[in-house]
Amino acid sequence: STGKIPATLCIIVVDGLCEAEQHRPDCGDTLASFVTKHLNQFPSWLKIVCTVRSSMLDISRMMPFHNICLDSTGADERLIKDLSDYIASCMKAAPKIFSKIHNRNKIKKSLTTKLTSFLINRANGSFLYVKLVLDFIERGSLVIKSGSFKGLPQNLSEIYHLGFNLKFSSSHSFDQVSDILSISL
Repeated sequence: STGKIPATLCIIVVDGLCEAEQHRPDCGDTLASFVTKHLNQFPSWLKIVCTVRSSMLDISRMMPFHNICLDSTGADERLIKDLSDYIASCMKAAPKIFSKIHNRNKIKKSLTTKLTSFLINRANGSFLYVKLVLDFIERGSLVIKSGSFKGLPQNLSEIYHLGFNLKFSSSHSFDQVSDILSISL
């Protein structure tokens, strides 16, 4: 009612601080350098949470923040457990996935374990990768023919490519929406 921010705990989330580096001003501070320079002037009740891609960690090194890596399964065992638990809950919630994994209706627990291990290794901490692969398996767009999983997408780019090819199976079907996509993208 007074037009002032109350002095209770407030959090500012800057998602993709590295994205701002791509739009550096010709003069003056970038978003990262601004936060670094003025952080000591922020009130104690104001907390900053920033995300940065693992490939661009140099941006965050100059900031006096505590770092948590969300996509390095080697750095944090909890991420592996979270991904494993997520895969197990998806298979339990959608029995179609489980039935499509097993060859000739023979229940092979080792194949499920291998798939879980494969997804965790390929995901690199990305729950989106795991979700999309399991969704494609459940829908029947991906079929697991062997324990090597060679037919599965190896990264998010391949998943999006597969989804795009499924959605637009011919150049004619793509031509109908290409103008809209070129404007929006």
